[in-house]
Parts: sequence; C-alpha cells; structure tokens
Amino acid sequence: MLSEWPSEIREKYKDTIQFFEENGILKIQTRLILSQDPEDFTHPTVLPDHPLLERLVLYTHRSLMHAGVLTTLAQLREKFWIPKGRRVVIAIL
Repeated sequence: MLSEWPSEIREKYKDTIQFFEENGILKIQTRLILSQDPEDFTHPTVLPDHPLLERLVLYTHRSLMHAGVLTTLAQLREKFWIPKGRRVVIAIL
C-alpha cells in the first residue's frame, strides 16, 4: 500500500520521531511504550496542515471554555501530534 502522506513530513522528522501507519493513518511512536495510558496517548495521530485542523483547534478551544493556547494544545496533544503545534494553535486562536 502506498502512503498518502507526503514524504516531507517523514523526512523532516526522521532522526527524532518514529512513524508508522495503521490502516492508512500516520501515527508516531512515543517514549511512553510501557505506560498504562490509552493507545491514543502513547501513539498519537499525526495531523498535517488541513482546513479541518483549524476547526478541531477551535472546537477544542471552545469546549475548554476558551482556555488559553497552552491548555488547548495540551488537550489536543492527548490524542494528536501537530507539527509545529504551538505555532499552529497561536495562529488559529
């Protein structure tokens, strides 16, 4: 199966992050392999730049009662990994 993900994401982070695909969804391998945390926390899904990303950030921001950038980002990082996450959230909020 050919990956639909651009190779630039993998190339940019290949030295620091291990990527793997699960049912066509790009995920990363964190250092929390042996923890008792949920699967989404130990293997977050990679979210590339996409119009739906803005909607997800805004939804999370509103569901946290308009919390700040760091709180919104922390909530998103429990399930997702966003390249340049802080910059993306700041730009959207």
